[in-house]
Amino acid sequence: MTTLVTGATGFIGGNLVRRLVRDGHRVRAFVRPSADTSALDGLPVERVEGDLRSPASVSAALSGCERVFHCGAKISVASRGAEVMRELFETNVLGTIHVVRAALAHGVKRVVVTSSQSTVGIIDDQPGTERTPFDPLERRLPYALTKSAAEQETLRAMVDGLDVVIAISTTVVGAGDFRPSRLGRAILEVMRGRMRAYIPGGIECVTTDDIVDGHVLAMEKGRRGQRYIFSSGFLTIDDILDVASETSGCRRPSLRFPPMAIAALARACDALMLPDIDRPFTSGAVSLLRSARRVDCIKAVSELGFRPSDPRAGVADACSWFIRRGLAPEAVRLPRAHQTDTHLGRQE
Repeated sequence: MTTLVTGATGFIGGNLVRRLVRDGHRVRAFVRPSADTSALDGLPVERVEGDLRSPASVSAALSGCERVFHCGAKISVASRGAEVMRELFETNVLGTIHVVRAALAHGVKRVVVTSSQSTVGIIDDQPGTERTPFDPLERRLPYALTKSAAEQETLRAMVDGLDVVIAISTTVVGAGDFRPSRLGRAILEVMRGRMRAYIPGGIECVTTDDIVDGHVLAMEKGRRGQRYIFSSGFLTIDDILDVASETSGCRRPSLRFPPMAIAALARACDALMLPDIDRPFTSGAVSLLRSARRVDCIKAVSELGFRPSDPRAGVADACSWFIRRGLAPEAVRLPRAHQTDTHLGRQE
């Protein structure tokens, strides 16, 4: 059978493609014409160019496929900007509609749609679960709103007859971070000695191995129409800095920025419409760090057999992978304890 992966050049999609190839699956990778395809280099996969915003190209990519992993999305912590908002809606919402409708039209057996922790609600500071309602009236980033809408469109397609499962990812950390991700860039800044200070806080993290395992389990064992959260565990920023320092031998920053002061500065930058991509701390990113929101993935553990690993290992894997890729300074040497590749890293 042929398995299609959208977003195949991204963090989750690229690692998922490697896992599927390793497991002997025939894989079709859906990529944008302008995308950096480093994540797919050297892999025996069929590449199909297209854009999630184009119903015709999505339909062509799904033709002949029996399974689909829809990992493609635009990720952003921007809180404003008409162009960014339009792309978020067209890619995340309309793109998902195009995928699920094409899947129905072509008789795809099962679709796994990647979603985000941002769609998980929080009530009374308790860890969020798949059942915690998403509150659209709470102050939310546009990205979260589009991912929640994408989930609703996914479930609408289920009502129309599509066999679909939703895989909810927390912040991914580990090997195979080609672009790299926002957290990956922060880890690189630490390793290069460029991060002088940081904001205290914390995030739920999932290692690349765990999120790929979660997607495979969702495809094989997930119940139709169900949502499953995948997380390896909660890490404070201090945890991440400690592991990065231990793995690479770099000196970790010791100066903490006052969170309230940085939040005020970020809001001021928002008001001035300064580009989010050029700023290390946007108001959205600061809010996420300060909220330290937790999730509970017991449903994935009990129903799918998901077994979370140590999230600190994901940070160490990311550091080791950046060193092997030559992205860390020459002075940094890979410690003996981290010279062994992870099972996904060996596919490079």
